[in-house]
Amino acid sequence: MNVSARRLALALPLALVAASFLPIAEAWSVPQEHEESPLGQAMEHMKAGMRKTKRGLESGDTAAAIEGMGEFQANLLAAKLETPPMAAGVPEGERAAFVAAYRVTLLDALRASCDVEQALLEGRMDDAKTLFGEKLRPMEEAGHARFTEDEH
Repeated sequence: MNVSARRLALALPLALVAASFLPIAEAWSVPQEHEESPLGQAMEHMKAGMRKTKRGLESGDTAAAIEGMGEFQANLLAAKLETPPMAAGVPEGERAAFVAAYRVTLLDALRASCDVEQALLEGRMDDAKTLFGEKLRPMEEAGHARFTEDEH
């Protein structure tokens, strides 16, 4: 048996074993409930960006905090284009105003995140921490209270 045939004989069973674990690995990669919608996915990535920013701010790692804000902002823009599921339960005559309020809330969060990022870029870590904790985080909680079904 030549070297190539031996490698193939060893590789094939390993590939079959690895392939059998693929469905398990995929199931662990992203929780099922967040695969349901683009909005759910964007919100999960926004949350991850907030966590990354918070860790960066706590450790004084400016680059990590900026990276987290970028992740947050990119996914906020994606979420802004979606309609929250709660809108379906809002009376038709009030639905457009509800969706507009949702988008304005996300725009306010984007502005606040830009303020955090600007403070970081200018080397003002203390200001970034204050803006993050006193401006951006409360907006997150208020937005969830108003626009998610979990809170109602």
